[in-house]
Amino acid sequence: MLLLYVDRRESSTNATTEIVTVRLGEPEVLVGGNDFYAFPRIDPKGERMAWIEWSHPNMPWDKSELWVGYISDNGEIYKRICIAGFDPEVVESPTEPKWSSSGTL
Repeated sequence: MLLLYVDRRESSTNATTEIVTVRLGEPEVLVGGNDFYAFPRIDPKGERMAWIEWSHPNMPWDKSELWVGYISDNGEIYKRICIAGFDPEVVESPTEPKWSSSGTL
């Protein structure tokens, strides 16, 4: 079982936001590098994770991206695919991804 959360850390020179997982040890970063993350969701088989990310100065309702990452046997994201919000000419704001019981996003 995985516990996922969005972690935001700030210092005097930098701020980072990441999706992390908690096992019976230290938190481990699964996804990072963008300004904001929300709604991490694991599919019913535990093979994929969906999430929303966006960049400053946008708010998630202005411009966001829906991503799916494939989860390896050791719990790391080994492949990431942006499935909505990737076209700079189209304004999309996907939010709150949900998996069906059959694994359809």
